[in-house]
Amino acid sequence: MILFLNKYKKLTIILLIMALVAFVFILIIGFGIYPLAIADGKIITSRQYYKSYNLAYNYFSYFNNFYGVKDSPEFEKEMKLTVMQGLIDEIIVDKKLAQEFKKSELQQKVNEKVNQMYEGENFKKILSEITKVSEDDIKNYFIENQAKNDILAGRLDLEGKNVVSWLVEKRKEIKIYLLAPHMKWEKGEIEWKD
Repeated sequence: MILFLNKYKKLTIILLIMALVAFVFILIIGFGIYPLAIADGKIITSRQYYKSYNLAYNYFSYFNNFYGVKDSPEFEKEMKLTVMQGLIDEIIVDKKLAQEFKKSELQQKVNEKVNQMYEGENFKKILSEITKVSEDDIKNYFIENQAKNDILAGRLDLEGKNVVSWLVEKRKEIKIYLLAPHMKWEKGEIEWKD
């Protein structure tokens, strides 16, 4: 009888552990916190990627429709690559700015830039309507990144460097592990796997 209970306890514990692992897996997938890429030790989650993708896709799709250009599979493909490249560039920019500024000083500069961009209340509303994304997501995934890019561009300009050329060089130096099944990292560029 005792042997039977011990086997039953083991089976119950194993089943509970399996259920817990399955629950955690479902939560990770559901909240989109699984990694799509690791850039210089920083994780790019599917949640970050898809929020950025939706914002960019809706923004450019709006203007394509405005000018009578139809979205195509090539457009979507290019947008996916561009968004991933942008997230990797964001990590490169953040690393450089962390070397140049104290955290509080950088946050103050970013806030100043964001406030300049948001001067007109209509800007937030219009951008939110165009992108079909919340104002918080626009700020987190677009406006703050643009502010950081502007700060870095100003800093590099003082050194006589161009931010685009600088980024191209830094992309070649960064370690990238792409976990997204349809993309690959080749010589500092994101490419589509055939």
